[in-house]
Amino acid sequence: MVVLQGSHKFTHSDSEQSFSMRFISRLGMVSLTMVALISAPIVHSSPAFSQTQTRSTSRSQDLALLFNAAEKALNVPAFQTDSVTEINGSRSGIAANIQFRTQTIVQSPNRFRSEVRVGKETTPRFTIVSDGRTVSIYRSDLKQFTTMSYSEFDRRNDNFIVGMSSMLYMMLAPSLKEFNSAGGFGNPKLQAQLSTMIPPEVTSKTEQTNNGNLVVYSYPDRQRGFTYGLAINPIDSLIKQIRLSGNASGFDLVMTETIQRRTVNPTIPATAFRFTPPKDAKRVKSISLSPF
Repeated sequence: MVVLQGSHKFTHSDSEQSFSMRFISRLGMVSLTMVALISAPIVHSSPAFSQTQTRSTSRSQDLALLFNAAEKALNVPAFQTDSVTEINGSRSGIAANIQFRTQTIVQSPNRFRSEVRVGKETTPRFTIVSDGRTVSIYRSDLKQFTTMSYSEFDRRNDNFIVGMSSMLYMMLAPSLKEFNSAGGFGNPKLQAQLSTMIPPEVTSKTEQTNNGNLVVYSYPDRQRGFTYGLAINPIDSLIKQIRLSGNASGFDLVMTETIQRRTVNPTIPATAFRFTPPKDAKRVKSISLSPF
């Protein structure tokens, strides 16, 4: 399930609804761009992948923590993530701030269950369920539900509401079997090969936080005007934050998902990925997942 608790604020006399729709569109575009960037080396790796020139050993060593974190994050059949996501966006005097508290259960391939609470709500406003093929969305306050294919949900601009880390996992899970047959992230030769595929602009630095040091890998995508980042705990190789910041078509955007807890192979009820609409619910064509 996913639990979101949040607030939002607008400052301008112009149309807040128009702004929020454009904001969500830009945010969805940037989220997909970030996921595509991170996934590229994995999706294109296979036992038959052509030989590439290996960079220096120091480069592989610099990226070793990143590979170890990917191993822990992706090579699991199921997980539950508790996280807090904060989004800030502004354009021409209009500003928005949103905070979400999320709890997500995901099981490969593409099965998940999400419950969404906004602000101080005690009853989930949204329930989002995927059985791997069909995604159902239920909005309790309107007593409405809709269904779509997983591929359609995957293309939505607002699907990041279930968490960037969960969407990253679901995007990469289908590619991991072939990738692991080449030795996976723990294979030193494959690590060296992956090091040549990751852009040289990817750098790492250590940040001091109240909960200890984090190693932050950043990539400045100058073509799109965004910087993507992963903050990793160097002690246990767990991803603690996913970050993006920059400007998209005049929107200044900053989004950070902070992972507070992640449970591998949690106990999952047999009905977790099955959706049965309430008797008084009405089917509608579409439901927006915008938290604004």
